[in-house]
Amino acid sequence: MPALPKASYETVAQALAAGRTQREAYLAAGYSYRPANAHRLCTSPAIASRVTEIAAQRYEDERKTREIAANEAVHELERYMRCRQCSEVRGHAYNRSHLVALRPNKISASDPPSTWWPGER
Repeated sequence: MPALPKASYETVAQALAAGRTQREAYLAAGYSYRPANAHRLCTSPAIASRVTEIAAQRYEDERKTREIAANEAVHELERYMRCRQCSEVRGHAYNRSHLVALRPNKISASDPPSTWWPGER
């Protein structure tokens, strides 16, 4: 669902999705606060569905961010744990079980270990 047709309605929906109260959302949109009017607007079907959509989008964005961060952490571990000698020179612990435990999938032909070239980061 695209943004709501009125900018003030969209402001109310964004504020509610951010966790603000009905009063705060109503005032953020520029309305003068009247409890009954604020409640009527904030619980309207259009606003409620838009708030649900915004919350779902934020959840999905956060999930993707966490997944990217986890993949980067595994990449860094694979980079530092190439071999026992490399780990000793760099001063990192060498423990392959830590690396295997963090990977979501086993290393295979379809999901190979990350590759690292000098100067990559």
